Amino acid sequence: MLWELSIHNFALIEDLTIEFGPGLNVLTGETGAGKSIIVDAVSLVLGGRASTDFIREPAEKARIEGVFELPLVETLVYTLEELGGEVGEDKTLVMSREISRNGRNLCRINGRTMTLSNYRRVGQYLIDLHGQHEHQSLLNPERHLELLDSFAGEELLTLREQVQAQYRELQTVLRDLNHWQKKKQEIDQRQDLLLFQVQEIESANLVAGEEEELQQEKTILQNAEKLVNGVAKAYQCTYGGTPQQTSAFDLLSQAINELRSLGNLDPTLQPIINNLETALYQAEEATHELRRYLDRIEADPDRLEIINERLNLIRQLKRKYGNSIEEIKQYGREIAKELEEVTGYGNRIDELQEKQVHLEEEYRTLARSLSERRKQAAAVLAEGINQGLNFLGMPSAQFTIDFQWRGQPAVNGQDEIEFLLSPNPGEPLKPLARIASGGELSRIMLVLKTLLAQADRIPTLIFDEIDTGIGGRTLEAVAIRLSEVAISHQVICVTHAAQIASRADVHLLIEKKVLAGRTHTLTSRLSAEERITEISRMLGGNTDSPVSRKHAIEMLERARGQK
Repeated sequence: MLWELSIHNFALIEDLTIEFGPGLNVLTGETGAGKSIIVDAVSLVLGGRASTDFIREPAEKARIEGVFELPLVETLVYTLEELGGEVGEDKTLVMSREISRNGRNLCRINGRTMTLSNYRRVGQYLIDLHGQHEHQSLLNPERHLELLDSFAGEELLTLREQVQAQYRELQTVLRDLNHWQKKKQEIDQRQDLLLFQVQEIESANLVAGEEEELQQEKTILQNAEKLVNGVAKAYQCTYGGTPQQTSAFDLLSQAINELRSLGNLDPTLQPIINNLETALYQAEEATHELRRYLDRIEADPDRLEIINERLNLIRQLKRKYGNSIEEIKQYGREIAKELEEVTGYGNRIDELQEKQVHLEEEYRTLARSLSERRKQAAAVLAEGINQGLNFLGMPSAQFTIDFQWRGQPAVNGQDEIEFLLSPNPGEPLKPLARIASGGELSRIMLVLKTLLAQADRIPTLIFDEIDTGIGGRTLEAVAIRLSEVAISHQVICVTHAAQIASRADVHLLIEKKVLAGRTHTLTSRLSAEERITEISRMLGGNTDSPVSRKHAIEMLERARGQK
């Protein structure tokens, strides 16, 4: 509920504070007094479009502040918590909007600065504003579905949320499917490359340290003749000997025999003999190793060719996949894993297609259930609107809701609906945009709001000149309907109609005065006597006329008696 609206340097308003109350609040005054400016200010404090044209000369800034007492609507509380704000213990919320000539736009909720988009998210839960042009929303078929669903109530809205959740899940699957189908050629090409690389690496059967061993074996084979000659010569020197040269083994043996014959003479020679015997044994063992080496080493051109081919293969793989055998093998493990994943993409597409079919079936089932509920609610709503229009002076009008089935899923189901009206007997049902006048739209909107009042959680409704284009008994009926809506909602109504003003719980007069050479818009809350004077003016323009005053008093008494 909007308790207070403060306006500073906004259009014709320099500094104005308006206090509203529960029930029906009416704003009256001469044409051009500034009533529409107040509605514009409310729109701005809710997050509406701002313009530097709103700033009163010569000020640099305009500021509008609204103080709201809140019902603890779950969605509003959740939104505030999500944005880092909260409702105070006194259940009040202060919405503040400041616009500057330099283009800076400040939005605050309970003193906390918010982005405009977040500020609007909160504002949408506070006031439902229906200005003269807002009635035109009835001409937009996209709004009709929203109005019908709001009327249908929580059970249908819960079912709609299920449809929305199913639709979002379906869209996620379709996006994924489209993504992978577009990438299928690229994935297939990648799969072919990975398969070739994996097979090339696996078929090589690389072993860690293999390259070093092969390189060493290659060196030996390339130098086999030189190695044989050198080892043979070393064998001769060590053991075989030649006619010209006694072998080291024989010389050691002779030395040992010579010293043994002397060992009895000098025992200190025994350690030397022992060392020489050890050397003899080691020389003998070395000669055996040389012999075995000579037995196994030989020039092997076939083996050398095999080694060269293997080393060339390793070098090729190193150029492609890594600087060492271990790096090649690691790369092989990585691409084998990627190949497994890429191979799974084809399966993923199949899975997504299956999931798409399943989700579409579930969506259609939910959408059909939602459509049936909507048709049931539409019948009740149409009947209520026809009764309401009859009460508001359109007894021959016929209102109905047309349903069309969408070919493709949509977020709110597959229904396309449109409000149709036949205002006079014999005229065919046509869309509101083609036949409804401003007065008819006002009455339809009021009937809708009356029917939606209990389901609508927005606490405050604003009607800007809802009496446009109507009069007489119809105007009286509109006034009654506004009073009925005001039982469950705070209603703020800008009006030129005395019938509506007479039913006000709070009557505010908007005046335009020239003070110190400047035009100002002022407001005052009327007393009982002042209301008689204002309603007299609204009835005939002459506030001193006894007839007008008597009529005004009668209207006020009748309104009090009907409450």
